[in-house]
Amino acid sequence: MGINVMGVVHGIQSFVPRMIKQGRPGFVVNTASAAGLLAPAGSSVYCASKFAVVGLTECLYHELRAENHPIGVSVLCPAFVDTGISTAERNRPASLSKTNPEAEKYAERVRQAVKSGKLTALDIAAATIDAVKNDRFYILPHERVKAGVAIRMKDIIEGRQPTNTSG
Repeated sequence: MGINVMGVVHGIQSFVPRMIKQGRPGFVVNTASAAGLLAPAGSSVYCASKFAVVGLTECLYHELRAENHPIGVSVLCPAFVDTGISTAERNRPASLSKTNPEAEKYAERVRQAVKSGKLTALDIAAATIDAVKNDRFYILPHERVKAGVAIRMKDIIEGRQPTNTSG
């Protein structure tokens, strides 16, 4: 699952003003990733874009609430789901075909993790619908992500070095 940060920004710029103008209740769900909350080795560029989506979505939430707009906001942060993301490079334009020479040592691990994902795209959709119905901001369908986030937050609060929560 993925969406680039510019896709999120353009979507927000395109749809949210229209939603505000309509004045009716609505909902925005931005898709980030567990990589928007955790930082596994070998994923720096991917994590940077997903952290940006989470931050952008948090800001949007606060901005809409500050103006009392009837628009709910959530951010979806799934972990490994077998959606074809592990072979996404097949869609990369030739002009951007260069990859990090160190990437392959992580790529196989990611492919295996994606293949072994226990939740399906339908599970993620159901979790998203439930979150929207219950006006829940963070959508974390994978329980292990919550444990990793708790460890990360404790590292931050206690001023510790970051823990590698990716196993």
